[in-house]
Amino acid sequence: MTKTEYMNTINEKLTAAEGLCADLRKLRGLKKLAQSITGSDALVSFEALGKTIADKEAELKAVRGELQKARRIVKKLDEIEAIEAGTAPAPAPKKQAAKKPTAKKPVKAKTEQASKEPQAATPAA
Repeated sequence: MTKTEYMNTINEKLTAAEGLCADLRKLRGLKKLAQSITGSDALVSFEALGKTIADKEAELKAVRGELQKARRIVKKLDEIEAIEAGTAPAPAPKKQAAKKPTAKKPVKAKTEQASKEPQAATPAA
């Protein structure tokens, strides 16, 4: 995909996210209103309303994830274009941190114990 296509995708996802947010506001308002009315259990199914709200929230989360992904891609494409145009320096390669093996410290208890024990004489053959 080109940068223009990603920009169009961002605009579409923003519009979708705004619509989902508006729907969620309406649904939550309806739920609050229904809860404040006595005897509304006969009129409104709170289970269905709760499920609808949960579905809309999941859909909004997915749309926001796609939106963030498209934004990251556009940002990287902008960086690449700037480097190719010579307006931005090429990023320095990231250095891999060399892993140094950790030296194990001798345990004091074992070394002290070994020095306190009497040395057994080795039999001469």
